[in-house]
Amino acid sequence: MELSPKEFAELVERESPKLATLLARLIPVRDRVPDLLQDVWIAVWRGLPWFRGESAITTWIWKIAYRTALKERNRIYGRLDTVELLEEMDSSKHTLSVEDEIDRKDTLEKMISCLSPIQRTVVTMFYLENFSISEIAEIIGQAEGTVKSHLFRARQKMMQTISE
Repeated sequence: MELSPKEFAELVERESPKLATLLARLIPVRDRVPDLLQDVWIAVWRGLPWFRGESAITTWIWKIAYRTALKERNRIYGRLDTVELLEEMDSSKHTLSVEDEIDRKDTLEKMISCLSPIQRTVVTMFYLENFSISEIAEIIGQAEGTVKSHLFRARQKMMQTISE
């Protein structure tokens, strides 16, 4: 795939905040996130000639970011077993006050922090970034049923956290 430098810069600008969030959720050392994000974009730039377009470019980029995060976690902790929001992230459309929104975000962060790295990844991609189950399965290299299982277990764990 060919992207002009301007198109690539626009892609970096658009996707970097989301990718940084994913990396920050998976990497315990927050100071490493900018370096890892740079590693992701270098890998994307180098890999563009081999991108076949079988999936959306963002799915491909997230796959690179996920693998980069796993490598970093493995470097820090050694090899981890990667197979190991509430029902629908509040389907109501009402507007919250600033204080309620802050409380909600704090609660969400507390709930997500109790999850395993793979559960955090799946929850972030599904609920916060709106990836489909099949896109997540492709990104993390696992079956759709496994992704659904991670979501189910994550919801259970988050519900336990909020009731404590």
